[in-house]
Amino acid sequence: MKRIRTLAYSLLWLPMLACAAYPDRPITIIVPFAAGGPTDVVARALQKPMGDALGQPVVIDNTAGAGGTIGTRKAVQARPDGYTILFMNLGVSTAPSLYKTLGYDPRTDLTPIGSVVDTPMAIIARKDLPPETLPQLKAWMKAQGGKVNYGHAGIGSAAHLCGVLLQKDLNTNFTEIGYKGTAPAVQALIAGEIDIICDQWSNMTEQVKTGTVKVYSTTAAVKDFPALPQYLSLSAWHALYAPKGTPPEFIEKLSSSLQSSIASEYFRTRMEQINTLPATPEQARPAALAQRTAQEVQHWGMLLSNTGTGKQ
Repeated sequence: MKRIRTLAYSLLWLPMLACAAYPDRPITIIVPFAAGGPTDVVARALQKPMGDALGQPVVIDNTAGAGGTIGTRKAVQARPDGYTILFMNLGVSTAPSLYKTLGYDPRTDLTPIGSVVDTPMAIIARKDLPPETLPQLKAWMKAQGGKVNYGHAGIGSAAHLCGVLLQKDLNTNFTEIGYKGTAPAVQALIAGEIDIICDQWSNMTEQVKTGTVKVYSTTAAVKDFPALPQYLSLSAWHALYAPKGTPPEFIEKLSSSLQSSIASEYFRTRMEQINTLPATPEQARPAALAQRTAQEVQHWGMLLSNTGTGKQ
């Protein structure tokens, strides 16, 4: 009887001990886009300060494809033990409106940890494209019609959504070419295989410096480049999520480490270099991200329905 009571007490204390020990091994962040792309760049800037805050290494797992839905599904299906989390951009909120067999609902199958950054978008073209200004570019795209080759990182990605808004604005259609992330799309652009992309500014800094691409406009105030009209405004926000069922104590610890990470000099300096705005302490909280996700799912559902963008 005494041994049974001892075992019972041990079992009672196990969850508390587990919480106290968390984390006791490396944590994997799934980035559902290709290595070297804009989402990956921000995730890797977060990797060191977050690992320092948690006291454990943080490992990046690039599982790309289908506008980020393959990697997101992998995170949804992961064990909710706090050791596998997801770093995803605004595409998490557009996928329900774009994919018939998505297999998850971001509002119920993911547990919010907190927002990380907001990244402006930029309209980028191959360097030998004839137009020199944004008005000239818009006139050229409208005149070309379906002959404009527009690259993006898959249906539902930030680059795809920007293209949707551009086509709506111009009342025309592009020939859309999807890639497994914007990194390969940018390489195709540099090689002259496509005409234009609307990519996250954080992914284009080096290309702009070296003159291998042509910049026409941005969706936020970036020095030396004109901003897009307000109705075309689009911010590629990024955030951290965990699988549904992850213990609240673990979510709180992850959120706390996120807040200290985005406040670190290392992270803020890196984000300043790529014109990306870190989230505020309030935005980096689970409740704020839950609200943002729900609002964005509703917003994009209505917008994509109005543009006639059907489910894949």
